[in-house]
This record gives sequence, structure tokens and C-alpha cells, in this order.
Amino acid sequence: MANKDTWIAKYRKDMRKYQNKYIMDYSYRDIYDYYKERFGNKLKYKEFKALCVDFNKLLSNAIITESLEFKMPYRLGSLRIRAKKQRIILRDGKADIQKMAVDWPSSRKMWQEQWPNLSMKEILEIPHKKVLVYTNDHSNGYIMRWYWDKRLAYTKNQNVYVFKTVKGEQDSEYYKQNPEDIIYYGRRGLAAWIKSDERTNEYFG
Repeated sequence: MANKDTWIAKYRKDMRKYQNKYIMDYSYRDIYDYYKERFGNKLKYKEFKALCVDFNKLLSNAIITESLEFKMPYRLGSLRIRAKKQRIILRDGKADIQKMAVDWPSSRKMWQEQWPNLSMKEILEIPHKKVLVYTNDHSNGYIMRWYWDKRLAYTKNQNVYVFKTVKGEQDSEYYKQNPEDIIYYGRRGLAAWIKSDERTNEYFG
């Protein structure tokens, strides 16, 4: 009998290989067309899209800053932030960074200091570079990630569907504003909130 870890690893590799082959995303325009069909043209497309964007951002902010678990309609499961203890796997006495999240900004800064006369494009071509990984000291060694809980979902072929949140606010200076003016959303919003001195909430596994 094949080792469980072996077939799971192969399954995940195959999923990553084909995840962009069949794109079935719906755009705001598709949703707006459905809205018009059901309720008529009460809102213009720009108004409808702006309303959806604002709602999604505020919902994301509540999930991040208040540990809200959002139970989606039509029995699609729930969305929340999941906390998981980071495992450091050692191979030959060294940490296996393939199993850990790489701190790319810090790694790039380290490379530029190490090779100041090279462009980033040239540096990226250097094989076997040392990289830095997140140690998550600010979260007591826990990793927080967006999580789609499918346990109560009533959806066929659940394993072929993936939830991937947006990156969030691009400008890092945005998160240095007054906390009351910030909407935390997406992957960057979660990362910024975890490091924020304003955070008082916790997440479960």
C-alpha cells in the first residue's frame, strides 16, 4: 500500500499543475447580469460593482480584525482565518525551507547587500542563494492564513474548488495610517493586522 503522504503530495502537485488550466471565475459583470435578470436595472453597473467591492472589503476586515467566521449562503461552507503552529522540519540538520514560508522582501534586501553591483534580475539567476524564512515571532510561532472550511459545505466535487483571496492594499504606507481609517482585507491586510499593535483578537485552528 502506498504511503499516505506520498499520494497526498502527488495529488497536491497535480492540482497545482492544472489549477490554471480550467478557469471558471465569474466577474462582477456576470454577477451584475444575474442581478439585472432578477431585480431589473435598479443600479447602474458602476454603482453595483462599487457596492460589492465595499461589502467584500468590510466583510474581510471583520474576518481579520474580529475573528468573524462568515457562513456563506447556499451551504457553501464558511470563511475564516485559521491559526496553525509552524512546523520546522529538519533535513540533515538544516531547516527544510520548502515546507516554510519564504520572507521574500527580507531575502531580496539581503541579496542586494551581498551583491550591490548586480541587478535584481542578475541576482535571481544565481543558483542556491540563501533565503530567509518567516519565523513568526510576533505570533508565537503560529501561521495565520485565510481558510475555506468545507466541512459543512454541500457542494459536489469540493476538492477541485480553491478559495484564493486578493492581495489587498498594495501600498505598505497605507497601513501606517490611523487604524480607524484602515480597512484590512486580503492577504496583505491579514499580514499587516497580525503585526499591528492594535490587534487583540486570536484565531483558532
